[in-house]
Amino acid sequence: MQDHLYERSGQISRRLFTVAVAGSPALFGQQRQPGNPLTVQNLGPQYGKRPPIDENAPFGEPLTFTRDEITCQANPFPLSQVRLLAGPFRQAADANYGYMERLAVDRLSRNFRLNAGLPSPATPLGGWESPKSELRGHFTGHYLSACALAFASAGDPEAKARGDEMVADLAMKTGGPIRFEAWHGDYGVSGDTDLLVNATSIGLYPDTEAMPPVDLSGARPGMLVSDAVFNPPETRLLAAARQRGLPVLDGLSMLVYQGAIGFRLWTGQDAPVAVMKQALRAALGLA
Repeated sequence: MQDHLYERSGQISRRLFTVAVAGSPALFGQQRQPGNPLTVQNLGPQYGKRPPIDENAPFGEPLTFTRDEITCQANPFPLSQVRLLAGPFRQAADANYGYMERLAVDRLSRNFRLNAGLPSPATPLGGWESPKSELRGHFTGHYLSACALAFASAGDPEAKARGDEMVADLAMKTGGPIRFEAWHGDYGVSGDTDLLVNATSIGLYPDTEAMPPVDLSGARPGMLVSDAVFNPPETRLLAAARQRGLPVLDGLSMLVYQGAIGFRLWTGQDAPVAVMKQALRAALGLA
């Protein structure tokens, strides 16, 4: 019998056991007659059936971007105005600094050197920086961000020195002018900048009114402004660049090609990039 607690094999069904446990107060409140099998009562006609799922069709309705106005409860301040005292937060920060100091710069830049056709005797790192990883080089960007934050928040000269060392190594590979700068207040883009990239999530939905604190007034004509944010495609940063007549590049292509890499890793097949781009634009109401 389907509604008996015991199946024909004599073993307890996982489903029936779960139902029985959930209804145990009712079961133990019943008077069981000798010789009668223990049954689960009042299961109803839907027992054993998966409940229906009310699910809308993907992208069945156009996407809209709305913002709830919230009164500002906090104001930003420079990291240099705060110093951690002795305690668990300082211990956590010191642990992060210790980990950063154990990472050799030549190992972090190894993949960049090889991609530039330069030799590197350094032992490769694992994880994202593994030579076979599609994300190699990604972690190095996080490392540079950590150096900048450590210098801004703690005034750690060692963090700045390691950032300078990494940037000098990258400059040697590219032959271009690269410098490591601490960010304080609005960053004034200099006239010798060719490319400005927002690689943060500032401006990502739903915080669509946010913009990285940059001043574009000193940008040279023709400087390309790129934003990794894809939703919305037209961020405040890109809109400000357009107003100054600067060329811009949104984050849609980066999102598509990240998906294409994942598709190839999972299936071994090349992804239909054109179809993916069309579907993404349709999802964002751009088609």
